[in-house]
Amino acid sequence: MKESKFHILIVDDVDENRFALESLLDEEIENLIIYQASSGHEALDIVLGKPIELIILDIQMPGMNGFEVARLLKSKKNTSDIPIVFLTAVFKSEAFQQEGFDIGAIDYMTKPIDEHQMINKIKLYLQVYRKEKELEKLNNELESINLTLEERVISEVKKNRQKDKMLEIQSRHAEMGEMIGAIAHQWLQPLNTIGLYVQNLNMKYKRGLINEDMMDGFQNNMMKQIKHMSDTMNDFRNFFKPTQKSKFSLKSSIKDVVYLIEKQYSTNDIIIDISCLNDGKICGYENEFKQVILNIFNNAKDAMIEREIEERKIVVKIFKEGTKEIILIRDKAGGIPIDIVNRVFEPYFTTKHDKGTGVGLYMSKNIIEKIGGNISVQNIENGAEFRIEVNECEEGYF
Repeated sequence: MKESKFHILIVDDVDENRFALESLLDEEIENLIIYQASSGHEALDIVLGKPIELIILDIQMPGMNGFEVARLLKSKKNTSDIPIVFLTAVFKSEAFQQEGFDIGAIDYMTKPIDEHQMINKIKLYLQVYRKEKELEKLNNELESINLTLEERVISEVKKNRQKDKMLEIQSRHAEMGEMIGAIAHQWLQPLNTIGLYVQNLNMKYKRGLINEDMMDGFQNNMMKQIKHMSDTMNDFRNFFKPTQKSKFSLKSSIKDVVYLIEKQYSTNDIIIDISCLNDGKICGYENEFKQVILNIFNNAKDAMIEREIEERKIVVKIFKEGTKEIILIRDKAGGIPIDIVNRVFEPYFTTKHDKGTGVGLYMSKNIIEKIGGNISVQNIENGAEFRIEVNECEEGYF
């Protein structure tokens, strides 16, 4: 790669001084482009139009002396960082030298000079200036990259929030679909009972066997069935209602879920067995926690039905390890294929093909992690085991 040239400006009103210095610099330093100015005004014009990297400036000049030129250059943003070396045969006192440094010069040389020393200094000044410029350029590029990166991070965070919101909506829709099936099973028995009552009432009416006591009995029995259906609907409605963070019982929450789905599961010969060694209490969002349990149950149910498993059982164990409340949910659905068991919590990953959305376990993981917990899964004999770990709720937290 060809080395770039250095640009030096020599300012002196004496022609011989300028030409002598240019000859010395040309001979000792490679890759130089040297400009000459015989006055302060001419020097300012050159600096404004050329990429000057070092100025060697005489002090005693007619019209505008070197100090005045330097002050003007240092007062302008575009020229303030150009290194200035004063070179004089007249102004040698310490007071003048101090004035030169106060203005911003990097060196103050007086004649007669040591040419070897001066050349080495100028080489050093040029290298330092070039390095400073490179560093400034890199800093500007870094600032630009950081600004762009910050904008990208903000954009990605926004996209991820939107994605998580969409995943949450999809998960809710999938859960609501499962719940509609559960409601249908819950309502099936009372609807059948009401139907039998209506048929029986019609038959007795035609036979003239209806009296006031019978009508009251029919009414009471049918109102009980209707109330049962109404209570069921309220239970399902409350299941999806957002809740505030609170202290709640793991055993009670899981039993609430089982109550909602037991008719549907019993129809498919699925037994849910809950073993509670410790009725632990955790702090979190109870309805969201219930949705996690429901999702794990439904995955096990679907797998057992699809694989035509004969012994259809889900076992739930609640116990404590140290300060953590542990929930183990085990099924006998044949387990998760070993090549995908580590991917089940990824978004949109599903083994249910057209029947699954792949967001249920992903959202379950988010819900548990939101309350400082952890959820994992492993294969066990003839099935899978989900493990949920959550810190116990401290006394007096709520």
